[in-house]
Amino acid sequence: YSVDFRAAERLYQQLTQVAGRAGRADRPGQVLVQTRHPENVSFFRLARHDYNGFVTAELDQRRLAFCPPFIRFALLRAESLRPAVSLEFVSVAARVGHRRLAGQPSQAVRLMDPVPSPMERKAGRYRAQLLVTSHAHTPLHRFLDDWLCDLEGLKSGRSVRWSLDVDPMEMY
Repeated sequence: YSVDFRAAERLYQQLTQVAGRAGRADRPGQVLVQTRHPENVSFFRLARHDYNGFVTAELDQRRLAFCPPFIRFALLRAESLRPAVSLEFVSVAARVGHRRLAGQPSQAVRLMDPVPSPMERKAGRYRAQLLVTSHAHTPLHRFLDDWLCDLEGLKSGRSVRWSLDVDPMEMY
């Protein structure tokens, strides 16, 4: 229940670490988890120390949701002092990317819609992003190499701070 596809993995890891620290010497400890989602199967797997079951289920979820490691991500981020400017830049970048993809094998590389970042305003700057996906490393990087040259030449890119993050660790 997060914009970060790694959220369940991080939660499982943190709760495993907390549970490992519970108790003193020979006295067993107890871990209490307060949640709005007690039906989440991850909690049952955690209670049974079923790491393999968690990993299998998590990988199945990622496969169904088209998330890594079954698909490759690149995230174009832009930020500006004015809200419309960052979104306009990623919108222009999307149009440029779609033109570059015209004539290439369909689905080799996909551009999602440009959107405001999940945390749209941070430190007084407005942020927007554009997700690029591919089923394979090579077509993604071929596209990114050419697209990056296009982006560097965009006039709208001069009025924003932007970056391209390949295999992003965070989607914020």
